Amino acid sequence: AFGEVQVMDWGLAKVLANRGCEQPDVDPEATSAPTEIKSLRESDGSFTQAGSVLGTPAFMSPEQAAGEVSKIDARSDVFGLGAILCVLLTGKPPFEGKNAESVRINAVRGNTEEAFARLEGCGATLDVVALCKRCLAFESSERPGTADEVAAAVGGLRRAADERAKRAEQDKLTAEVQAAEQVKRRRAVQWAAGVVVAVLLLGVAGTTIGLIREDKARRDAETAERATEAKRAEAETAQAEATAVVKFFEDKVLSAARPKGQRGGLGKDVTLRDAIAASVPALSTGFAGQPLVEARLRLTLGKTYWYLGEPKAAAEQFKLARTIFTARHGPDHPDSLMSMNWLANSYTDMGHTADALSCTRRHYSPAGGCCHRTTWTR
Repeated sequence: AFGEVQVMDWGLAKVLANRGCEQPDVDPEATSAPTEIKSLRESDGSFTQAGSVLGTPAFMSPEQAAGEVSKIDARSDVFGLGAILCVLLTGKPPFEGKNAESVRINAVRGNTEEAFARLEGCGATLDVVALCKRCLAFESSERPGTADEVAAAVGGLRRAADERAKRAEQDKLTAEVQAAEQVKRRRAVQWAAGVVVAVLLLGVAGTTIGLIREDKARRDAETAERATEAKRAEAETAQAEATAVVKFFEDKVLSAARPKGQRGGLGKDVTLRDAIAASVPALSTGFAGQPLVEARLRLTLGKTYWYLGEPKAAAEQFKLARTIFTARHGPDHPDSLMSMNWLANSYTDMGHTADALSCTRRHYSPAGGCCHRTTWTR
């Protein structure tokens, strides 16, 4: 439109099989660089490597980490999607280590035992955890073939979640009917108690003990009913949050793999980095009634940006997450302190030492004069 040529960096890419277009006589892989891992910071394997860049070790598939160029295909990208889902569910990537090389070795060996243990304890539904494990399979043949298959699987999980929600609604209606019946029974009991009182006024003795027992049974029933209702409300809240996370991942991250022109589509060659960046604006409008879900997703996306070596983008997400957590829980809540800690780390990486130090605060208790010190650490 402006008479200009725009050159766009697609990150890591590999030409796959002939898809119908004329190919040059030159081998498309002839210029591939040899496997060479150089870390910007040897103490942390979460940064994209310099030199012959193969990817981010903490998110690499085994074949990428081993430099097996001939084996890298769409299933390697599926592994990357599984790694992003692992971070969303557990807060950490699949592979960790003392330094970049140890992280890469863990990726080569496919040491996902710790990641799988975190997934099993993350609280997500079993189907979501199973899909994530499939995407992180060591053998590429055991992973979904393409991102489209992953999107279809997530769609199936979404439909299953809707069915569970419908069943929960039906159970709720049944519980309401039962509660109404209990109210009727309680009224009948109260009427009977009134009759007994009238009888007592006529001088009939011996019924006092029975009335006391009946009243105690009624109070016990009401207490049990309130406890059941509280548990049901907690379960509905947890279900709503889990559904919101799955829907966000489906609609805002995986949808980027759709063809251009379709809703959320950026084309089949979209990078994971671009897919994540495209999903961020939806956080501001998609969770108006679920601020804690928004805050946790922003904290997770901030960590992902930090792992990708983008502290500025990470800091933006950490600040928004801290604001929400502080408003909902107060400044001393663990979630508020965690987001502040990550924000300080991002400021440090950006060279903003003064801003990082400002994240250290003191809280004084007006009543007792007690001082609590909150610090950040690397």
